[in-house]
Amino acid sequence: MTQFDPFAALAVAWRHLLAYAPELFAKRPEAFLALLLTPLFFAAVDLFFFDSQGGDGVVFLSGATAMLLLVPVSIRWHRLCILNEPLDALPGFFVPRTGAYFFAQTALLVLGAVLFIPLVLMLEPVIAGIQGANAEGPLAAIGVMGVFFVAAVLALSVMCRFLVVLPAIAVGNDRLKIEHAWLATKGNGLRITAGALVIALVEWAGTALLDLVFMDSIGGIADVILLFVFASAYVVIEMLITLVQVGYISYAYVQLVQKRLGDTPDGALSQSSERS
Repeated sequence: MTQFDPFAALAVAWRHLLAYAPELFAKRPEAFLALLLTPLFFAAVDLFFFDSQGGDGVVFLSGATAMLLLVPVSIRWHRLCILNEPLDALPGFFVPRTGAYFFAQTALLVLGAVLFIPLVLMLEPVIAGIQGANAEGPLAAIGVMGVFFVAAVLALSVMCRFLVVLPAIAVGNDRLKIEHAWLATKGNGLRITAGALVIALVEWAGTALLDLVFMDSIGGIADVILLFVFASAYVVIEMLITLVQVGYISYAYVQLVQKRLGDTPDGALSQSSERS
């Protein structure tokens, strides 16, 4: 059985970000501009219709819209990593399979939420016991956070078993079905989850730093210009993290799907994985 190495995957994904992100911004500037215009649009709506009182809503809507706009970028990045295809090979903004990719991505997020909520409910007695034993002290808060973290990891570990569906859609592999993704990642679910957690922690640290710099310092971002700067920085972080995620999942696809099928292309990640 092939053993997936999450740290090798993260290293390759990081190298690809450093090597090809400047090329992406140079060859597909419209994607980056669209992402920057997203927070500007919602900041303007917030200013004229909500009197600059909807800071959290602006950030949420900017992030949700960026998720959709990042799908074509993700598809191009998958094809670069797996097929060694130039970033400008596919014409237009919304590339083929954008709808299918977005649907699969959304379905995976819904799956994670559907799994997380029942797990938290099942662990409710544990939460109640922690709160009862420690009342309102800091240990109670830490304990409850620990329970939520365990539930999130369990839900994520199931969701990660299906992540290879996304690169399969991007490269046009219609043979890979849900059940094939589950079988391909058998025995590697926790390893894939480990790398996904590292990426999530980096993303959390970046957004938490933005919250610290902007939200706390000016009390909720009443100024629309600062709101735009904050939302833009948030979107840029999301874009960079997305590229790392896509590179990471692409590595998993090459290792766990294509190599098991004996059909590994001469792609960028294939070459990098052999050198690792």
